[in-house]
Amino acid sequence: MSRGKIWAFLEKSLSDFRNHRNEFGLFATIKSAIGYNETLLYSLGSKMWIALSSFVSVMLITSFFTSETQGYYYLFSSLIVFHGLFDIGFSLVLIQFVSHEWANLSLSPEGVIKGSPESLTKLQNLVRLGDKWYLFVATAFLLIIGIGGIWFITSESSSEQNDTIMVPWILLVTTTSCSILLSPKKALLEGSNNIKECQKIILFSSMVSSLVGWVSIVIGLELYTMFAISLVNALLTLLLIYKPILPFYQINKSYNVSGYSFNKEFWNQQWRVGISLLLGYFLFQAFTPLAFKLVNSSEAGRIGATMQLYNMVNLVGITWVNIIGPRLGILSAQKNYGEIERLVNRTLLRSILMSGLTFVFIYFVLLIMQSLNLKQLSRFTDFYTLGFILLTGVVIQVSNVMATAIRFQKKEPFMIPTLVSSFLMIAISIFTVKFLGPMGMGFTFFFVISLILVPWVYFIYRSEMKKLQIESKL
Repeated sequence: MSRGKIWAFLEKSLSDFRNHRNEFGLFATIKSAIGYNETLLYSLGSKMWIALSSFVSVMLITSFFTSETQGYYYLFSSLIVFHGLFDIGFSLVLIQFVSHEWANLSLSPEGVIKGSPESLTKLQNLVRLGDKWYLFVATAFLLIIGIGGIWFITSESSSEQNDTIMVPWILLVTTTSCSILLSPKKALLEGSNNIKECQKIILFSSMVSSLVGWVSIVIGLELYTMFAISLVNALLTLLLIYKPILPFYQINKSYNVSGYSFNKEFWNQQWRVGISLLLGYFLFQAFTPLAFKLVNSSEAGRIGATMQLYNMVNLVGITWVNIIGPRLGILSAQKNYGEIERLVNRTLLRSILMSGLTFVFIYFVLLIMQSLNLKQLSRFTDFYTLGFILLTGVVIQVSNVMATAIRFQKKEPFMIPTLVSSFLMIAISIFTVKFLGPMGMGFTFFFVISLILVPWVYFIYRSEMKKLQIESKL
């Protein structure tokens, strides 16, 4: 065979491989194992970017910030998460309720939402309800968290530090309040199973805002970095979400079918979810403020940096959980519980596999840093503590998947497990940190999640699914 024929054969083989690679066993197996589609591509892309950018940000912060500035930076980050206190689960419940109505609705090629008049009216009510609620949340957050944060921060800083800390804090709280107003828009997209569009917006806005944040760190903006990130993210999200969300605000106003009774239906679910999420804040976000109070700002910075790595592991695993949420709501409205269980089982395997790989990757990178004697490694907790915390990010996927499956049945039986776990987490941590330091907090985190919360959620999931299947046969 001549050289020309050989080259032509290789080119044809490569072309055939590209055009039909899905038929090859390895590629087909991988795609099937991870459940690949465009929604997953954007969802995983956004989560991976957030995880990667968090890692890069941690490296830059530990390189360019003093240990004291790092402590205040992660303190800001922990306090900002308090907007969940005012949300009290509204966004998650809004997604659940929209997904149930979307079982009877669809978006036409002309960009008009069509379907059951009753579902259209209920969706219309949910749109108005979401806007009103988040206007209240944004205002309450601005006033309460803004003032409360000023009191908390000034109580731990000297008068000379107040000027350099207060201005970036006030700017950050203001931009965060504005971004809260966009929350119902994203929830409507997710609830209508348009996760791909929502994740595209999140991916692009996260990429640009992260780049802005890195530049801010390098050029020395210090605590103003979080304000820059928040501002750019909010502006880009507003710009990108306008067109896809427009159909929800153009629903025919002539429909006059009785909609949701807020007190009887929506609030009944929301207050339960809200309490669970509120307790979850103390379960997952209290470590940094706790270390700040019990030890010092430098130790709080190490805990904060380590928890960012935990968030990376959890974010990757929870990607598959977020994708199936609206689908679970639609299947629930159709009472297709057999498919719900199959979907949960597939998602659980994928979530554990991918979060586990992320855990191994991060640990491997940190071991390389140790072998190179990089100074940034000293800004994290010790390897034992770090191992406990990262491994918890893998184990928690069992709870993430199963709790989501039940919540999208418009049920919330997780208040007591979350309450007990939160109480034990804080109580044991306060005791152990005095004697073991950060290692006591890491071990407590792993112990409470793995041996108390996850088994409890599993038994609730099995019990609730059994009840639903029995009810569907009556």
